[in-house]
Amino acid sequence: MAHSPLNAFRFLVPALTALTVVVVTQLALAQPLRAQEIDRNRIRLGGDYERLTLDGFRQCKRRCDRDPRCKAWTFIKTTGQCRLKRIKGIALPNRCCVSGVKTERPPTETAEVLCAEFASQAVDDYEQNLVDRCRLRGPLWHGNYNRHYRRCLRLSPRARRAEAQSRKLALEDCVQIAGRTRNIRCDHYARISVAQNETNERYDCGLRGELWSDSVRALTRWCEGASQAAAEDRIRRRERLIRRCLSRGGRAVNPKCREAAKRLVALNDRQIRLRCGYGGFYFHSDRDRHYRWCLDQSDSNLRTAIQNLEREVRKCERRRKRFRFFRQLLRP
Repeated sequence: MAHSPLNAFRFLVPALTALTVVVVTQLALAQPLRAQEIDRNRIRLGGDYERLTLDGFRQCKRRCDRDPRCKAWTFIKTTGQCRLKRIKGIALPNRCCVSGVKTERPPTETAEVLCAEFASQAVDDYEQNLVDRCRLRGPLWHGNYNRHYRRCLRLSPRARRAEAQSRKLALEDCVQIAGRTRNIRCDHYARISVAQNETNERYDCGLRGELWSDSVRALTRWCEGASQAAAEDRIRRRERLIRRCLSRGGRAVNPKCREAAKRLVALNDRQIRLRCGYGGFYFHSDRDRHYRWCLDQSDSNLRTAIQNLEREVRKCERRRKRFRFFRQLLRP
């Protein structure tokens, strides 16, 4: 009886119960880890190589997961823009966005993966060339990530290695040349200033003036004649302006669209007073929504749309006047 099937089943039930508890516990612990891939109310700066207009952040995440070039992503809720990134970048708190880092997978030696790393390193080498004032020029030295990537796909593995080694040796020779880091304080100031200006250009902030420059030489020369407090003040002022730009989703204020949004809200208020009963996509009082719509319109389309809406409101006004006129005639 000790070896009967019934006794074996009695010993097997506790073991299956314990295994079920372990599996369920592991699944419960794994669930929060998947949620950590998505950072709500956070923006990631730097490394954009593609911008898309999508319906939601989940689509943005899926595009990043499927692209071997992508390391991280940011979805701007106000504009519906998905930004795919070649690097993880810097994460900052901002309610404008949802961001995430691509889940790391075991590396595969496909041409797409190798060329993604190749292109990212090429852009980093180019930026290092600018910061260190090496003045290296030619077809190998530019900051266009997608051009580097497409060119890499046409190269043989040997040619890729030779080109990457060529850039590396050129930068090492540049660093060994004396006299480029005489003033550590101003070298630091110039590096930060160039990075801030690149963020300004990358996110279409439209910031101009004496604060904004990509010339390391000019920035260093200004710093050498200024106090440390003045240099730190400029860095803080630029940072405030960039944060303000990013809070709008990364676009400069457009005077044309600001005026158009104001006119459209006024038209909606007018048709409400007239009791026209209009609604839908164009007739509402959300100024920000009108502004975002305007950013995607050409001048001619915008002008035509506003003229048509004004015409509709005038027709409604004439109808209301005729209605009041006939109502007065019919009064006893």
